[in-house]
Amino acid sequence: LLAPGEVLYLGLAPAARGRGFGHALVARALAELAAGGVAEAVVSADARNRPALRLYDRHGFKPRRVQAVLLW
Repeated sequence: LLAPGEVLYLGLAPAARGRGFGHALVARALAELAAGGVAEAVVSADARNRPALRLYDRHGFKPRRVQAVLLW
């Protein structure tokens, strides 16, 4: 049994947002994981990043843990 795959630090430049690229990237990542035999995946996103949370929700991801990312 393989450990869950991870999709981490997915981001798009502001000019690329809202054009379907995020959907394509997540779909490709999930397809690659599935091709490698991974049946489950987890993603990480800042709890305040509403666009990312909506994107992941559309792909069937559900929150397990919520936390804010602090960057300096």
